[in-house]
Amino acid sequence: MREWNLKPGDPLSLFLAADARFCSPDYDDDQVWELCLRGGDPPALAAESMLGLRAVSLRLFPVFVVGSRPVHNPAEFASPPVIRRFAPNYMEILCRPAPGVEASCEYWVPESHALAGRITLRASAPEPVEGECWMAGVLRPAADGSPFAAESAGPYEGTYLRGRVRKANPVLMLAGASGVGRGAIPSLKASFDAAPGRPRSLQWVFCCLASAEEGLRLGRSILARSFDAEIARIELAAESVPDFETGRPDWDAVLAFSQQTALQSLIGATTALPYASPVIGRNPERGFSLRGDGSDYPPAWSGAGLHDVMMILPVWASARPDTAADLLRNYLSAAGDGLPDARPGAGRQRSGLLAPPILAQAAGRALAGRGNDGLLEELWPLIDRSLEAWTGPDHDRDGDGAPEWDRADSFGPAVPPMFARDDARGGWIRPEEAECPSLAALLHGECQAASRIARRLGHAERAEHWRKAGEAAHKALERMKARDRYLTQDRETHSSPAGGLLWEGGGGGTLDSPAVLQEATRLLVRCSGGRETRPVVEVILRGKDAKGAEREEKLAGDDFSWLRGAGACVTRTAWTRIDAVRVSGPSAGMVFRVEIPGLRREDLSNFLPLWSRSAPPLDAGRLFDRLTADGGFDSPSGLRFDPVTGDEPAAEGAGGVWMFWNMLMGEAALRYGRGELAFDWIGRLMGAAAATLRSDGSFRSVYDPRRPGGAGPRNSLQGIFPPGLFLAALGVHPVASNRVWAGGRSVFPFPVTVRYRGMILEREGDMLRIQFPSGRRREFHGTDRTLITDAEDGS
Repeated sequence: MREWNLKPGDPLSLFLAADARFCSPDYDDDQVWELCLRGGDPPALAAESMLGLRAVSLRLFPVFVVGSRPVHNPAEFASPPVIRRFAPNYMEILCRPAPGVEASCEYWVPESHALAGRITLRASAPEPVEGECWMAGVLRPAADGSPFAAESAGPYEGTYLRGRVRKANPVLMLAGASGVGRGAIPSLKASFDAAPGRPRSLQWVFCCLASAEEGLRLGRSILARSFDAEIARIELAAESVPDFETGRPDWDAVLAFSQQTALQSLIGATTALPYASPVIGRNPERGFSLRGDGSDYPPAWSGAGLHDVMMILPVWASARPDTAADLLRNYLSAAGDGLPDARPGAGRQRSGLLAPPILAQAAGRALAGRGNDGLLEELWPLIDRSLEAWTGPDHDRDGDGAPEWDRADSFGPAVPPMFARDDARGGWIRPEEAECPSLAALLHGECQAASRIARRLGHAERAEHWRKAGEAAHKALERMKARDRYLTQDRETHSSPAGGLLWEGGGGGTLDSPAVLQEATRLLVRCSGGRETRPVVEVILRGKDAKGAEREEKLAGDDFSWLRGAGACVTRTAWTRIDAVRVSGPSAGMVFRVEIPGLRREDLSNFLPLWSRSAPPLDAGRLFDRLTADGGFDSPSGLRFDPVTGDEPAAEGAGGVWMFWNMLMGEAALRYGRGELAFDWIGRLMGAAAATLRSDGSFRSVYDPRRPGGAGPRNSLQGIFPPGLFLAALGVHPVASNRVWAGGRSVFPFPVTVRYRGMILEREGDMLRIQFPSGRRREFHGTDRTLITDAEDGS
């Protein structure tokens, strides 16, 4: 485990949680902690939690008594706390609470209902040091509870602290406690006598279960375990997580904490999902289900999408390949003989959406260069069924090879503005009415991946089938291409109108003069301002259709999609002229609009043909040029999802920087040999993440494109820097202690060292030096993808 020297003001993410590699974190009652290096009430070096909102606050902290003066405020320490080592469920903090005394404070989460600690005191001067150490607890219950108070466990087991929160009785125990500390804050005390070369260690444990008796039993069992042996297990597991040394301390910290957050994101298996599965924001406010089954959890705990899994698959593929495979097996289990849900939850939550067509590509990410046909054999029927659904009439409604999204949130952590309804700048277009280059590109890439898998598994007929389906998707994508962009098209007319307002009015309103359209266009009808959830309305349009024939179309309330009294629908007729509009039956105050849909609006999803390698090199160059400074997507924090455009008054606040979409664009740049662009984007993303870790002590789901900061759940896996992107940019993929893939050139203009399972990899340009655990050294030069092993012949 790497040793650090991180202080307040450095990039920090100090969350601790039960680690799915060592236990099965409890989905219904998962207690997550955050360490505080300074401040608080009272100011202390504290472990904090809210027990899933059962507590307004819970703070556990040591009080050091050397002489007669108790000290708990880090501002009064002889030297401030620094982070020495950390893992998803472990952290060691060093400090000097008083002159002549050094303290190592270790925190370990053995399982979801407990936090254990060890305080080791050493004399830093020749003279021995005597004193007391109190373990204090401040509990402020949210409701139906009581704060900590000292209680006796009997004449042989001493005193402990006990509190009460909803459906649980937390207890705090200190091994060898001789009583309670002085003052108003509840605490347990133990004396120490530390001399040079003879440190003194004190162990404590906090448990929160339904009854105090259960908590005490759990606490005793944890105190009986060897602390050193448990930390040794954590250190051994840390060897399987790549450690990066870039020469840039901020980058090193961002990469380390990103991998920690990815490993922390998994909770244990449940009756709904047979394997560990991720949640988005594992933090102290979350993790307690009042219903006891997770069905009352917010969206961040109700299932992660394949896009979220794609972010963490490279981390788990390195740390524990079988768990990476299990993340995809959950989709197989949740689907049964049916289709994969986009976001299956551990509490049986389902999104009701078909998973986006990236399952075959996710399988490749899970394998990460490791041969495992067994996983592909398991997943193949689901991949095959999923693609059949995407290319079938339920999704490809006009059968032209370009399917349509079902909902605005069908793919990715951001809603395309074209489909947005809550955003004032939203386009209100129903996704099923449009064909998007994003879906066509994903389908093209997925069909290619499925064809390769089928061929590898010996399914020659299906391999050819999906190869041809991929060609059809690519042909549809070509139809959506303009000179330097890919545009969304109307599902029926295959046109991409620029948008515009034809008429706006209330009930009984009429069109002042006929509106002539430049091309046959289906129209968007919107209404808002209704007091009812689903107002009773009727809109009648009269005019001429694409063939010049007189037409009348009636739109009733059932034709609209409704959201809090606001509705939208697209006409069935493609109009060339509108002569009359009549609205009847609306609620008072409702406003109606008849518009030409604006299908030329772009976001980062329009650039997915780059990620799927569907764009020819010349077109790709134009697309990359548009992603740079003059295209409205670029920002100091990375690429905005929704670009700034000069004709919008609120352009400065447009969009946010999402790591997932930036990961795809970074990978696309690498695939097209644009290493300098990938390096520039990586630097911006690193800067955004590091700044937020400094100011907020946490990753956030989305980052502000204008200034440091972010929004969304804290400790969010959606906000981590993607370690897989860094490895791809480095051109190195270690797969075992004696095997590593190398390929391409490192995009970084400085050397990078990676340590993994005893290997030391030094990468610079197209050169890779490897020191294997056996002591054997290899040096590789070149850009061809090559597997380098510790074999005698170098093969």
